[in-house]
Amino acid sequence: MNKALINPYTVGPPVMGGNFYGRDILLQQVERSLRRTNVVLLQGQRRIGKTSFLRQLAHSLSQEQLETSNLVTQIPVVFDIQRYVQDTLPQFQFHLAGAIIRRLEHLKNKSLSIPVLEELEKDPTLFQDKWLSQIHEQLENKELVILVDEFDNFDEHITPHAMQCLVPFLGQLVSGENWLKWVFTLGRLSGKVSLEYDPIMRSGEEFRLTFLSYDEAYKLIVEPAKNTLVYLPETIQYIYQLTNGQPHLIQAICSQIFEYLLDEDQKTVIIKSVDAVIYQTLESYESAISSIVSVPPIEEKVLIAIAQLSNSETSITRSQVRDVLIQNGVRLSIDDLQNAITSLLDWELLKGSSETLQITIKLVEHWLRQNKLIELSQQENLNIQYALAKSRSDFAQKALVAGHYEWAIKDYREALEYIPNNITSLKGLAEAYRLNNDLLNRIEVLKKLHSYDQNNLDQLIETINQYIQQCESNNKFVNAIEQYDFLLSQNNNNYWRQKKFHTLTNYFEQQVIKLDIELISFEEKKKGFDDIRNKISNDVLDNKKSSDMEENSKLLSQIGDDGDIEEYYSRKSKKKLINQINKLNKVVSELNILEDTINKEL
Repeated sequence: MNKALINPYTVGPPVMGGNFYGRDILLQQVERSLRRTNVVLLQGQRRIGKTSFLRQLAHSLSQEQLETSNLVTQIPVVFDIQRYVQDTLPQFQFHLAGAIIRRLEHLKNKSLSIPVLEELEKDPTLFQDKWLSQIHEQLENKELVILVDEFDNFDEHITPHAMQCLVPFLGQLVSGENWLKWVFTLGRLSGKVSLEYDPIMRSGEEFRLTFLSYDEAYKLIVEPAKNTLVYLPETIQYIYQLTNGQPHLIQAICSQIFEYLLDEDQKTVIIKSVDAVIYQTLESYESAISSIVSVPPIEEKVLIAIAQLSNSETSITRSQVRDVLIQNGVRLSIDDLQNAITSLLDWELLKGSSETLQITIKLVEHWLRQNKLIELSQQENLNIQYALAKSRSDFAQKALVAGHYEWAIKDYREALEYIPNNITSLKGLAEAYRLNNDLLNRIEVLKKLHSYDQNNLDQLIETINQYIQQCESNNKFVNAIEQYDFLLSQNNNNYWRQKKFHTLTNYFEQQVIKLDIELISFEEKKKGFDDIRNKISNDVLDNKKSSDMEENSKLLSQIGDDGDIEEYYSRKSKKKLINQINKLNKVVSELNILEDTINKEL
């Protein structure tokens, strides 16, 4: 072969037009969807070709503008949202307006201009109510399609402030402007994206970018080098088996084959040609393969376990995976393992049935065996604990939103078993207890949260006040007093002292009443036993033996062998009465101390 030939395979950069192969049916489905809905969600694992598909969609929509059609013209606008995750709302509006104007330059209309940033900052309604309305008028019933790549990365890098303003803003645009269409690509399943994005995601129609079919893969393998290389049918089949139709890996291995055969001065691609470049492909494109299997730490260990088992086993069961993980110090509950496997199956990194499993892409399996260890490092163990906590916390959040508060409480508590000081889980658990009307447990969680985050004191005090009112209305003064002690430890002022003084006074009165009842009870018992003794004495004198006499004798035996009522009092009641008196003395002492302190402050 001519050594000056340029490698025709494109590995990495997005492609479109004549260099884009396959996805024809999906492209038509997405275009039809844009005619009936405002939002399209394109989901697909990393390196599956989402960016190329987005570019091809833009290319296709642009081509439609040149054709005669009865359909409304749709103008694609590529918006690189990743660059603006740190923006204020006016800055974000300014950059979005810039992307739209640059795309509409061909309209040759001088009245179209980007709004001034200072004006956007002064007038919150300018962008949506005024500027967008002007754009719509100038479009003359055309529609804009905003193409946003890797939208889920927006979730990873956005600041809390931006989350509060940008996400609601996008939600308003998505739901409020029918002529403004949106296409978002996601590198994870939509169910894994934060719930804060629900206003944007809920109205979207979802499509999955999956592996290429055999026919699509055939074109991607053969067409770029059709004038240079000859692929034997069995070689094409072999490449497809290794890649499972993953377009990036097809391009990668074919690119290596081209370079290899160029050096060997050969044109025919045989199976040995493929085997000769596998190692080099894994090494040269390690970063790309690593990104394909960039999953949470639990799922990663599951993949590694299956890759190791695949070296010697043809049929891998879930129990075998669990055994290998346990042998290497990765201890997961059955539920956690099943959740991880389900996630990997959903994301097409695994394939199989309820019985057997295997890694979907053979090249990935080879790479995992060569580059990943299943044994846990200290950091990996910590990562897994965080992942387990996050998984439980995510389940809890969904249960909370659905109104299943008991389930939410259970999952939040399990999350905190993994990471006890996780602020998100503590806040979620406190909210679940609030919605479940469990004030005491809410207080305990808020107290723990307060030890990590001092900003929740007002919320804690409000909840304690509610609980104290509940306790006092049910005459549970001791519980109320315990909470006053905490409040005084946080803010030792007269307000809480006076509140506690009032509650202690009520408690004192309660205990006095209780003491009176105990004394009355004792007197009644004494009188009852005196009556029994007199009755037994009379029965003895009358020589009577009856069941009543036996029962009365049993009662007296409980008092003491000599039937001394004072002995009974000493054993059964005196201690109880003394405890009551001690309680009262303690309350009186505390009341005196509180009164003195209050008077001094006044």
